[in-house]
Amino acid sequence: MKSRLLDQWPLDDRDLSASDRERLERALEHSPELQEELGVWQAIEASLRESPVIGPQAGFTRRWRSSLAEARERRRQRNVKWLLGALLIGALSALSLIGLEILSSPAQIGAALLETIVRVGQILNTGAHFLTILGNGWPALLGALALSAALAWLSVLWAAAMYRYGFKQVQNGVSG
Repeated sequence: MKSRLLDQWPLDDRDLSASDRERLERALEHSPELQEELGVWQAIEASLRESPVIGPQAGFTRRWRSSLAEARERRRQRNVKWLLGALLIGALSALSLIGLEILSSPAQIGAALLETIVRVGQILNTGAHFLTILGNGWPALLGALALSAALAWLSVLWAAAMYRYGFKQVQNGVSG
């Protein structure tokens, strides 16, 4: 039967206070079971202290990094599989709902399809109209683009100058 008395004291007797050391010695005098348990602990501690420190084998770091990279890749692949599975289930659900809607009212679907075609035509017509207006004002557009490009170039030059002035260290008049 294992004694619970040694659980109350630290394994290293340097951590014991004088009163704790005295209590432990009194308990050891009256309990051969406790003496045996303390002997086992001391033998374990001695064998740990006497054991040689073994260094890693050659290539340990490379093998460890490679196994770490492989584990990360497996985890990434597993996450991608879950994501693709969830997306597939979502797409199949959406297609099923669309299929049910088509089967329940094909006339409404046809009307909606025709309405969509008409709206796309209207958008294309509006786009063509916009391009016509834009084509008529082409010289003004080129001038605006040239002005915008010049202002953008000046902004880049200003930012570069501020970077050089603000973040480069200048000592004795020489930039470093």
